[in-house]
Amino acid sequence: MIDDDTLPWPLVLSQGDTWTVEIQWTDSDDVPVDLTGCEAAMQFRRDFAHSVVLEASTADGRMTIDGPDGRINVSIDKDTMAAIKLSAGVLDLKLTYPDGVRTTLLRGRFELKYEVTYGN
Repeated sequence: MIDDDTLPWPLVLSQGDTWTVEIQWTDSDDVPVDLTGCEAAMQFRRDFAHSVVLEASTADGRMTIDGPDGRINVSIDKDTMAAIKLSAGVLDLKLTYPDGVRTTLLRGRFELKYEVTYGN
């Protein structure tokens, strides 16, 4: 798992903005972890017991993986981000390897900053 101390927690999202982020997973020697053939999924919730308020995955096209370089790219459009009404919550990102092994790559909290200017 990526060291939570290296990430900006809580993760701050802006309502109505296109949200893009690139995550690179490297080992202790700073060598990219090969993610070739992996699937990824990320969910945002009020807390672990509540329903999903936002998600992204390789299956829905909001996430892509550059396998040999260990990079995961997330892109969520502005309209989807505008629909979020939750001010804070939790998230995690899970990887599933081709052999079925599943691992949590990161987890943490997020905050949503509400938009003031609409329609631009």
